[in-house]
Amino acid sequence: MKYFPSVSVIIPTYNRKDWVLDTLDSLSRQTFSRDRYEVILVDDGSNDGTTEIEGRSFPFDLHYIWQSNQGDAAARNLGVQHSQADILVFLDD
Repeated sequence: MKYFPSVSVIIPTYNRKDWVLDTLDSLSRQTFSRDRYEVILVDDGSNDGTTEIEGRSFPFDLHYIWQSNQGDAAARNLGVQHSQADILVFLDD
């Protein structure tokens, strides 16, 4: 039996709702098995309606996390803390 590692895609974002929606749409067309990856979206204190993404449905597990504005590095680190996967992939919106 072949082993396929699990993957966490970590996306920090700040006031880029439309761009992050495009990124999530692109991930929904990924050919990698959807049960092998999760997407962790860390909202770094956006005030442009990015929080609305939390209620949307995607064909993969989306974990939305909000933090007060602390910058990209802090958002990435928070995403790592919430990861359940073997491999971490960082994407920018």
